[in-house]
Amino acid sequence: MLRAIEKCAENKLPIQIHASFGESNLNLLHNNPLLLKELFEDQRYNRVNVILVHGGYPYSFEAGYLAAMYPNVYLDISEMVPFVPLGLRKGLRDMLDMAPLTKIMFGSDGFVAPEIHWLAAKVAKYELALLFTELVNDKLFDLEYGYQTAENIFFKNAKRVYSL
Repeated sequence: MLRAIEKCAENKLPIQIHASFGESNLNLLHNNPLLLKELFEDQRYNRVNVILVHGGYPYSFEAGYLAAMYPNVYLDISEMVPFVPLGLRKGLRDMLDMAPLTKIMFGSDGFVAPEIHWLAAKVAKYELALLFTELVNDKLFDLEYGYQTAENIFFKNAKRVYSL
């Protein structure tokens, strides 16, 4: 992994690190993204943007903390959508508790069937709309800020991080 980070630095590319549950052979106790903290503090490797794919779920708060503490750490919400639809709300709240909103990106985790991309987008938009409506009603966001933040999460943050 360190060699891959070095190559990304040479080519000015971000790197994605799987940070979530997944295959049955993974030990979820060893999948906490906080285990990467030492890597993020190492000056040899902290000049590469790192995207914690799947937002660290079920350790989304911890992943959000890392995104808040390290300028080169970003999160995507894939795998929570569409594969953990009941956990998405909690995962998003945990991320939003800690991570700057400019560091959260939509991802569908779509593969094989194109319908997965569609379903993930529908579920993510629905859950973010519910969450942002709450924040607007609680006067933590105004409506315009909510729209801008949603656009950033679904498009502009990834465009900036991946230099698209």
